[in-house]
Amino acid sequence: MTTTSQLTMLTPDELSCLRECAQGRSIPEDAQLLAALAAKGMLYDHEGRYTLTPAAQHVLHAGEPGTVPGIDN
Repeated sequence: MTTTSQLTMLTPDELSCLRECAQGRSIPEDAQLLAALAAKGMLYDHEGRYTLTPAAQHVLHAGEPGTVPGIDN
């Protein structure tokens, strides 16, 4: 599934959380928010730490050239 075919929009809180993750800042300890982002394919658990997926990186850099092979080229 691509971010453009995603059925649900990201909330402002979810976008803020993704931006914090991208900047290397600690993410909120809100389990519900993290679960929602993981369910939407935006985060995955990497050794006990949530990491941005390529889809999340695409969302944060929507106006730039794509980086997801097969989707953006």
